[in-house]
Amino acid sequence: MVDISIDSVTKFNQMYSDQNLTKLKIIASHFTEYPMNLLAIYIKVLECTYTLRTIASKKGTYGQSFGSCQENGLFRDICKEILPFCNEKEQNTLNNLLSFYENMENMQEMMQMMEMMQEMGGFGDGGNGGNSGTMDMSQIFNMMNAFSS
Repeated sequence: MVDISIDSVTKFNQMYSDQNLTKLKIIASHFTEYPMNLLAIYIKVLECTYTLRTIASKKGTYGQSFGSCQENGLFRDICKEILPFCNEKEQNTLNNLLSFYENMENMQEMMQMMEMMQEMGGFGDGGNGGNSGTMDMSQIFNMMNAFSS
């Protein structure tokens, strides 16, 4: 899992960095602490400038929205990928968020299944056995039992 995250960091660095900054980082690693700290500040300023120029050149093309990340499972994958790098409190928060997300997905699937059952008939006003468009609890439990067996 760590290798995948390192690859993600490398991919990000390649998008918002250039070869000259990479060379400076390599050179900085050979200095003692004081010059390295000064060079680190200089590199961060250059990275910020490079990033701002890169973003400005794209003129409104920002890729995937958060909604599309949720729809294709990317949100879940990202949370799982950063989990090993979080402290215990952050891990608990992420796990709770993932659980909530999965519960919401399950609820949406159940709602879609109920709509499909109503359209197929036998439940609600979509079929012959309806009762003014609603299902009572026994019908819902019977439907859930039918799908679980």
